[in-house]
Amino acid sequence: YVIEQSDKFKFNRGAVMNVGYVEARKDMDYDCYAWHDVDLITENDKNIYYCPSDETKAIHLTKVIHKNGRTWRPYSSCFGGAAIMTKNQVQKTNGYPNVYWGWGGEDDDLFFRLRANGMGFVRPSDTLGSYTMLVRHHKSETLNPKRCELCWFLE
Repeated sequence: YVIEQSDKFKFNRGAVMNVGYVEARKDMDYDCYAWHDVDLITENDKNIYYCPSDETKAIHLTKVIHKNGRTWRPYSSCFGGAAIMTKNQVQKTNGYPNVYWGWGGEDDDLFFRLRANGMGFVRPSDTLGSYTMLVRHHKSETLNPKRCELCWFLE
């Protein structure tokens, strides 16, 4: 499924991801769900997208990102880019938050939702989890200045 926000409002990645989940469930009650930013391309064809066998560990596939000649490695609580969760993990965390308009915060919030429900995540090796970020040909989103205030775990 490819889900795209097409209204005039600031981008809401969490809402877009949740819509994808709801729409996929209309077709079939899948056991596993993968969220993937459209601008990330895996560099290793051995980077297998599989459902977590351990219900306490989601999978964060994005270990290394290459963009414009630079390399980025995610911080410890980063859960953005490409991730896989079981249906039970999605239901326990209630999916992505819908309150983040603009860039940032929703994947950190989901990490803390996982943690609050006794779960975490695993990542592949640098070699397997290496991605290239495509140059964007659309308007870049501005950083959400309230992204840290909005995280439900801070309330």
